[in-house]
Amino acid sequence: MERKSFVKYLGLLIDENLSWKHHILHIASKISISIGFIARLRHFVPLNTLLNIYRSLIQPYLLYGLSVWGRADKIHRNNILCLQKRALRLMYFCDYKTHAIPFFISSNLLSLDLLYFKSVANLMHDISNNTSPPQIINLFNYQHNIHSHKTRSSTRANFFFKYSRLDKLNMSFSRNGVRIWNSLSNKIRQMPKARFKRNIHNMLLQKLIETNNYIDLLDSNN
Repeated sequence: MERKSFVKYLGLLIDENLSWKHHILHIASKISISIGFIARLRHFVPLNTLLNIYRSLIQPYLLYGLSVWGRADKIHRNNILCLQKRALRLMYFCDYKTHAIPFFISSNLLSLDLLYFKSVANLMHDISNNTSPPQIINLFNYQHNIHSHKTRSSTRANFFFKYSRLDKLNMSFSRNGVRIWNSLSNKIRQMPKARFKRNIHNMLLQKLIETNNYIDLLDSNN
């Protein structure tokens, strides 16, 4: 059998080190083509049309499989963030050094790390409501099923976080899903799906406004 450094599975390029480098390079090339369209069209169409092009041609590449590859090494994730900023600066006719966060906010768009948080939160809502496939639901267990004694975590119906000595495992979907879900209030968790999605998006956009920085809510330094 021929050994390959990466394989394509369900549209994702999975490499032997699970760095997601090849997948991110692949979608970066696709996004760059769409940014080229925006650069040419921006002189002829209004901003709303350019934003629709972004949501139609760029955002789907960002969202597809994001819960899997969204915690790639920061150096790879930054490549995508740079492309997001480049697209917005072009749409707003600004210099390449212009601070881009105001453009994210006025366009109601999220930076990559916040998109990851939103994507995983939406999946965890499905898991909590048993609407995900069993194979995914079985990755998670409630805190009260692990410990019989009552704690603040168990009474809030938090999921159990299983630590690992491997960084790759600790940053996987099954671990970050627990982190993200447990960080949400019960009020938000109990919302119907459509309302839940809106509230998560607005919460993350507010974080962007408050910090004026490309915040990573899963970064232990935050």
